[in-house]
Amino acid sequence: PWPSRSPDLIIMENVWSMLNARAYDGSQAPNLHVLEERVLEAVHHLNLNFSDVLQSLFSSLHSWILSCVTNEGNEI
Repeated sequence: PWPSRSPDLIIMENVWSMLNARAYDGSQAPNLHVLEERVLEAVHHLNLNFSDVLQSLFSSLHSWILSCVTNEGNEI
């Protein structure tokens, strides 16, 4: 069952996931300097598209809530 504070219903968790996916991009950084560059690039990219990202997340929130109610809190 989904916990009452499901990460699926917390928009910031989705933002962290987007940053993580962009920063790691399938490979581990060879050193701290490269990791810092990747994280900064990911933040920059998110900032450029911030209004679109937020709109998308807020738009999907309603369907996530309906899914939780429909499935009585069980995972989809």
